[in-house]
Amino acid sequence: DVRVREELERGRDLDEAEVLVREALDMRRELLGDDHPNVATTINELANIVRDKGDPQAAETLYRQALETSRRSAGGEDNPSTAMALANLADVLAKLQRDAEARDAFQEALAIRRAKRPPGHAQIAETLAGLAALLERGNQQRDAELGITYRCLDARTGLSDLEGGFDVVTMCEILEHLDKPEAVVAA
Repeated sequence: DVRVREELERGRDLDEAEVLVREALDMRRELLGDDHPNVATTINELANIVRDKGDPQAAETLYRQALETSRRSAGGEDNPSTAMALANLADVLAKLQRDAEARDAFQEALAIRRAKRPPGHAQIAETLAGLAALLERGNQQRDAELGITYRCLDARTGLSDLEGGFDVVTMCEILEHLDKPEAVVAA
């Protein structure tokens, strides 16, 4: 999987990357069985490639397979692999305009990540940002502000600059976009 990621970072062909990941998936299933966390991770990577190729419906199917596999594997319901599959599924469901399902998946991923990751972790911030964007798009501005506020609170737990490039300035810019200058002052 590392080789495939490196190939993608160099701008190689997604079709070639898909072939390589499918080959890796077949090998992992043969060596590890269908219910291994590494199999779930590889299915998730395959779904990412399929999504990037522009097929969100096929990506959804693969993300659901990754989620089912992760839930059957060691650590099951509340492991980071399950949260990753849920967050990715939520993203693709949001792209497919299936907002209620996306919101549920984001919220489940967020609960797992908050339980398993330290406050201010980039994965928590990413999940909150995805949920906030979904709620904002759905014209649920108050809920979007709540999501961003939670993100700001996570940032204030001791980390002024979150991992992965998320920072308080970015959060405040989002709040400004929502035309809530009083919320920016509060953040």
